[in-house]
Amino acid sequence: MSIDFWRFLYKSFFVLTGILSIVTVFLYFYFDVGLIIRTISGRKERDELKKIRENNRRRYNSIVGDIYKKETMTNLNTDSGNKGTVLLNENATMILLEDESEKTNN
Repeated sequence: MSIDFWRFLYKSFFVLTGILSIVTVFLYFYFDVGLIIRTISGRKERDELKKIRENNRRRYNSIVGDIYKKETMTNLNTDSGNKGTVLLNENATMILLEDESEKTNN
């Protein structure tokens, strides 16, 4: 076992290390190991719940926030069966308003 043999082994293993490193990076992205880790740790579900909560907050807060805009106030539908109740949208979100006739009587 001469020095040339050991040098050959060194270079061979060095090249093999480079090839396997490239294969490892390829397989990491091919199998989406990051997604697997996020799923196993529960981080993916936590992030999805955070997105759902944020979307719900935006959707329902936008309804409440739009109440105070002038153009929205003029487009509200009044439910004639319940005087003083205003329907904000088709999902039956309601705001109870003070009746105008009660204001004048007091």
